Amino acid sequence: MASAEVEKRRKRVQKLVWGLSSKVDKKLLVVGFVLMCVNLSAIVLLLADGAVKDVPLAGTKLVALFMFVVGALAGFMIMHRGTERAWL
Repeated sequence: MASAEVEKRRKRVQKLVWGLSSKVDKKLLVVGFVLMCVNLSAIVLLLADGAVKDVPLAGTKLVALFMFVVGALAGFMIMHRGTERAWL
């Protein structure tokens, strides 16, 4: 490869790498991360409570577990949305 081609590729890679940080929506990242962490910790507490009491999850606890899983997935999707535009 010629030196000019190497420099051209290096500039393009630097533009891609350094250009991504300005396009990431940090507010969406923070909101999604907090939502995901809160829901995941609620899932762990719910499962730990059932394990300590030696009671299987049923009824409202099972519905609550499902809603926490949906909330955690929503948080992940919000975080993904915050970075999605940077990659396009």
